[in-house]
Formats: sequence, C-alpha cells, structure tokens
Amino acid sequence: MKNQTENIVTDLLLVEYHLKQTSDEENKVIESWLELNPENREHFIKVQKLLDGSNQLKNFNLIDTTADWEKVKSRIETTVDKPTTRKLISNSTRLVRIAAILLFIAGLTFIIRNYFLHEPEMIVYASGQNKSEVLLSDGSRVHLNQNSKLTYPEKFAGKERTVFFSGEGYFEVTKNEKRSFAVNTINNGRIEVLGTSFNINDDTTSGKVELTVTSGKVAFYKSDKTENKTILIQNEKAVLKDNKITKAEIEDLNFLSWKTGILVFENNRLEKVVLKLADLYKQPIIIYDQTIKDLKYTSTIDNQTLNEVLDEINLVFNLTHLVKNDTVFIYPNH
Repeated sequence: MKNQTENIVTDLLLVEYHLKQTSDEENKVIESWLELNPENREHFIKVQKLLDGSNQLKNFNLIDTTADWEKVKSRIETTVDKPTTRKLISNSTRLVRIAAILLFIAGLTFIIRNYFLHEPEMIVYASGQNKSEVLLSDGSRVHLNQNSKLTYPEKFAGKERTVFFSGEGYFEVTKNEKRSFAVNTINNGRIEVLGTSFNINDDTTSGKVELTVTSGKVAFYKSDKTENKTILIQNEKAVLKDNKITKAEIEDLNFLSWKTGILVFENNRLEKVVLKLADLYKQPIIIYDQTIKDLKYTSTIDNQTLNEVLDEINLVFNLTHLVKNDTVFIYPNH
C-alpha cells in the first residue's frame, strides 16, 4: 500500500506541477527527481503532452470531484472490507482530488493511446566495446562510439522524432520539415533539428555535453530551459556544463577521428599527438623521456594500426617504444 500511495502522490505532484499549483519546495523535489534518470524525464514529458493536449484542463477546477469520488468509493466497497473502507473515507479530502485526477488521466490516456498514438515499442541499443551504427525508421543514421547507448522507438509517431542518448555519437538526420528530430542526453541536454549532421559527446564522468555541428542548423539547450536556446550552424561548437551553455571554437579538428579513423597532425607537439593516439586506439601511451615531448610532428594517420603509427614516429625522430602491461612507453633510441 505504501508504494501505491507513493506512486499516486508522484502522479498528483506532476499534474499539479503542470497546472502551476505546487510550492517552491515541491518544485525542487520534482526537479531533483527529473535528474535521477532518463526514465523519469520521459514519464514527465508524457504527462506534460497528455495534459497539454486536453482542453478540459483549462476548466480543471470545474471537475465534479464529489461525483468522481462516489464512483471510486462504490468500486472500493465491492473489493475491500468495511474497516478498510472507513479508513479510506476518513482521508477522503485528499483522496477525492487524487481520484478525480487519476480517473481523468486514465480515461484520456486510454483514448489517446488507442485511437491516436498507438505508442511504439522502445529499443535500447548499447555499443559496448565496439563502434556501431544504427539505422532509424526515418532513414536517419546514428554512429555510436564505444560505451554509448541509444534509446529510440521502433517507428516514430507523432509530430516529433525523439531519441535518448548517452556517450559519444555522430548523427546524420534525415530532413523532414514537418517533424523535427530531438535528442535528449543523460546530462540534461537537448538538441533539436530538422535535418543535419552533428557530433555529441555526452560525458558522464565530467558531466558535460559537447555538441559540434558539421552541417545544417541545430538548437541546443538544457532540457528544462526551453526558452534559452543556443543556435549552432556548420563548424560551430557548444558545451553544456554546470547548467550553462557556452559557444566555443573547434580547436580539435580531429573530433571525428573515432568515427573516421583519420587523424591529421600539422606541426603538433608530440605530447599532444600521443594523447590523441591513446584516445583513438584505446591504449595507454606514455612519453618516458620528457625531453622529447615538445618535438613537432606532421602527418596524416588514415586507419593505420597503432604499431604502424609508432614505427613512423620512431623513424622520424629516431625514437623507440616498448609495450609493457598493455602500456606503450616511448623514449629516445640511444
């Protein structure tokens, strides 16, 4: 009974929140609940759409709660004993309002789901230790880096194409001017587009979301701050961190190397080169002798093996390397 009551109160708070009937303290509780996981945000959005789509909510105060309670009470009396019924009736002031709201939502949900939405099945895809590609029902493609997760409907329904994402991925969105495409990230970021290409790095460790646009136009904002949208166009980047979005220059032209396998170095310090190689090949690389970290390296790496790249670096600078416990050590060749 405790869990059922908690569920009822949670739904009631969500409804009252959308109706702007909650206190500041209750608003903070709901906002904290939204931060817990994507499932909570998804439920919140569904309730919001459900309520926004009903003209009856404009006259919500006109609901005959007494009549609705009588309907609920008559059902309860047929399934529970009298002491339980008396206990419920003694708390009817609170339950009357809850019953009215839940009856209203349940009826509206049934109508919308069965006659309008036909809610599609959600698919959860995790890339694990491999890079993967997912083809969505609208023709859009999502390239996932390692340890990334995409949640999406088997078939898009409604006016918006919405997916949930965490990790790093490159999106190639099929253009549809009548149905926007939206990505919700684990770190509370939201991206809206019609048709474009962009890279998302939703880093759970740092708690930040990096968005880099390679074509088209994108609206980027914190999912609960729809009024504060940052517009990005081709070759622009923005970062969401500490609840703030800031535009930034694309300093690293190799941000898509995880997808393409191509790295371009132009007079870069060896220390920086090593960091990019370690990230691309997912293997620790250490410059053992610090006297060589400032050597300048120019080359294009095109889907070569790590050993091939290291051999090239060794040849250019007269270095050598040693692999120990899966870690690469680079040092001068004496």
